Amino acid sequence: GHYIFRKGHLRCGSCGEAMIPTTRDRGHESYVCYGRTRNGKDFCSQRPIRRELVDGAVWDYFARVALDVEATKEAVLEQANAKVAEVAALRDQAASDAARAQDRLARVRRDYTSGALSVTDWQGFRDELTAEHAAAAAEAERLSDQHRALVDEIVQIDAEDAVLRELAGIRALVAGQARDGGR
Repeated sequence: GHYIFRKGHLRCGSCGEAMIPTTRDRGHESYVCYGRTRNGKDFCSQRPIRRELVDGAVWDYFARVALDVEATKEAVLEQANAKVAEVAALRDQAASDAARAQDRLARVRRDYTSGALSVTDWQGFRDELTAEHAAAAAEAERLSDQHRALVDEIVQIDAEDAVLRELAGIRALVAGQARDGGR
């Protein structure tokens, strides 16, 4: 038969052993517990399960979840929105870091102007804080660009609804062919 589960991908709910596909006389297809087959019914109480019950439930689940265009679209949008929020938080943190570096530079400048810092100390602090500010500002700008690109991508996802529907149709065809054993 054209079983969905092979090579131990389906496990027995009673003992955890592999459920193996079996075709018996007169074409009866089922999954049987390998532990029960090998060790007897005292080892495992799981009786054979007809293939159409297991495979049918899997295909029904696949049809509901994987072939649902709206659910697929929602999942894609949810992932994209989560990424936008993550990048926005990183961008805001980088902007905050840049502002803190700018504030520290202003305080050092005031200390130098008031005579509390020597020229050497002022130059060292100025160079360090200017580099820190420049790096944070560059990171904030990079993340702003990434944020804009992600927002544009979300708009594009809405525009690609027709493509998602087409892909769902293709997946449905493939699922139908696989379910029928490729006949």
